[in-house]
Amino acid sequence: MAFSITTATSSRASNSDPDSVTLPASVSAGDLCLAFHVSDSTLTRTFPSPWVEILDQATSNHNIGIAYLIASGGETAVSVTKSGTERFSAIAMRITAATWHGTTAPEVAAFATGTSNVPNPSAVNASWGSEANLFIAVGVWDSSDGAVTVSAYPTNYSSNNTASPVISSSGLCALGTFETTAASDDPGTFTISASDEWMGGTVVVRPAGGAPPAFSPPHNLMTLGVGR
Repeated sequence: MAFSITTATSSRASNSDPDSVTLPASVSAGDLCLAFHVSDSTLTRTFPSPWVEILDQATSNHNIGIAYLIASGGETAVSVTKSGTERFSAIAMRITAATWHGTTAPEVAAFATGTSNVPNPSAVNASWGSEANLFIAVGVWDSSDGAVTVSAYPTNYSSNNTASPVISSSGLCALGTFETTAASDDPGTFTISASDEWMGGTVVVRPAGGAPPAFSPPHNLMTLGVGR
């Protein structure tokens, strides 16, 4: 079954804290929500329980936090508390309950870093192995003047392409998704409009379980014949 995904974006163009990250509409019980929160400088952030943060990484000029929630239903936003007062830009994703595993947490490796116009996400390897997994390529860049935007996404990552709102001095991010039966993937590059300091990585989400194994009768089960 293909993953059913919607996204939403949010931002604030003034230095403040905490940040309200808007979730996609119609969140239902069992949905998997993911938040990709980007801000300026080397600060860190805290997501409220029961959200679980799986990455908090910074360069000298910008940072990203990624967290997930198995929804109770009806959630509309998450309040993210930062270690400093900075602007923010964010993407949130909703994956419907019927299309993801339901209990296995999404996974991510440390983001790669560099300076160029082609952010190159690091690979990820799912601990549960090869299934019809969802891979989410994420690119993050400094964009201190708010003028550096995304113009191309990694090859194969053409679904759910979403960029966070353009805000100066907040850092920006973009993502795309790719579904494939594999344990790991190493996306190609994003293209942004100018050389900039960047980070890039990949999140993997486990799919809903397949059909249960076929029934196999015990080897000593007697089959009754006609006349017995």
